[in-house]
Amino acid sequence: MASVNLKRRKRSSNSLVRLLRTISFIEALVSVLTLQNTLIMVNLKGDGSEMLTLTAITSAAIMMTVLALSVSAMIKGIAGLKSKE
Repeated sequence: MASVNLKRRKRSSNSLVRLLRTISFIEALVSVLTLQNTLIMVNLKGDGSEMLTLTAITSAAIMMTVLALSVSAMIKGIAGLKSKE
């Protein structure tokens, strides 16, 4: 649902609604990452070195996505403030 709302955010003219939809998507990404790490730790058998690689790659991808969404939201917010002046 967060992905659908993220796609719909472009249609909204209200900047608060767009920001809340972005935050909702970021929250969903972090929840998926937490669930993945928890399941890996619970079902870990052996040394788990192959799972460490998977966790590192997905964590980096989610971190970069969160960073990109945050920076774009900040840039749009600053541009919105400048346009009101």
